[in-house]
Amino acid sequence: MFMLLRDRNGQIAPFMVLVMAVLILAIAATMIIGETGFARLRMANIGDSALISGVSAFCRGLNSIRPLHNKMLLNYISLQTALLVASPFIDKIHAYVIAAAWTALTEEQNYNLFDQACTLSDEMPKDLRASVYDTTLGGALIDEPKPFRESSEPATVMHPLGTDTCKKENLIGWNEVGRDAKGVVNYVNYPKYMQRDSRFICEYRALKFGNGGWYQNNSISYFFNKGITEARDLPGVMKIPFVPGPGPQATENAMPDYSSYFGTRLDNFPDSVDIIPMPMVVVFLYYIWAFPCPYDWWGPPCIVGVGVGVMPVPFAWIASVNFNSSFGLILNKRMPFTKLPFFSRTVYLQHTGRVNISGSVWSGYDFSIQ
Repeated sequence: MFMLLRDRNGQIAPFMVLVMAVLILAIAATMIIGETGFARLRMANIGDSALISGVSAFCRGLNSIRPLHNKMLLNYISLQTALLVASPFIDKIHAYVIAAAWTALTEEQNYNLFDQACTLSDEMPKDLRASVYDTTLGGALIDEPKPFRESSEPATVMHPLGTDTCKKENLIGWNEVGRDAKGVVNYVNYPKYMQRDSRFICEYRALKFGNGGWYQNNSISYFFNKGITEARDLPGVMKIPFVPGPGPQATENAMPDYSSYFGTRLDNFPDSVDIIPMPMVVVFLYYIWAFPCPYDWWGPPCIVGVGVGVMPVPFAWIASVNFNSSFGLILNKRMPFTKLPFFSRTVYLQHTGRVNISGSVWSGYDFSIQ
């Protein structure tokens, strides 16, 4: 009997191993599904908010051109009305002199209004692109760790608030961790840690200040590592142009040393707003004189009819505002789960959003999310 019980003592071990394996797989799956779902939702929220805020400002700029267009049109109508009220002029020479003077005054006003519209439109594509990049790249979608900085260099310079911590010379003697004689950490300087800019901020700032037309790129991506040690040994890097994705070929063939990346791609975003003026003419009347007068050969000159004069107006109003009215935003993210036991994998996420701008300079502009 004792021998029989002893033989059955180990039968529970395989069952416990199976239970532990199932629990580990369940925990790993929960972590992956939960973090992936949260990241996907956050990408959608940030991507849609970037599109909505950027396109809203873009439409406000388009609608601010409409009052300038209306003033130009009103000036043209006022000029045409004034010439018709003053018609018919005494003769052709006087008619063209007066019409030219009045038209030149109106054209100066309309050209200034048109120039204001062009100046406004020149900044609109830049503001739209920069706004979308700032919102998506800086919208907490790049979860690169920021390791504490330890320095054995003597503090030869001061580090006041406002110090540009992206410059290496300003980090001489910069120490955020204190250790005792045995090398054990005994304090952490959190205010100094928060004062120092992250690697991504430094890279993004360098991109902006190093390239005046940085916003003209249709894609920008950032490659980084999720581990503290890996992030310290291999800091993140900004890359232009963006490597298409999602998929393993999107990053592993381009930047294999980095485990994560996030990219923003602008699909058919407007790179210019062209304002086209409407050339028109104004019409006026003048008397036609004849000498000798056909009715009295020996008398003074007489009026024999009414002539029609025409004067060109190159900037009567704004005919159209041309730009890409349908465009989209594509966000890509690579998330590694390589440290989960028995469940190592990499997740590729993508979010796409599109907008369509409708309207004209006559009716105003509005947009819709597709």
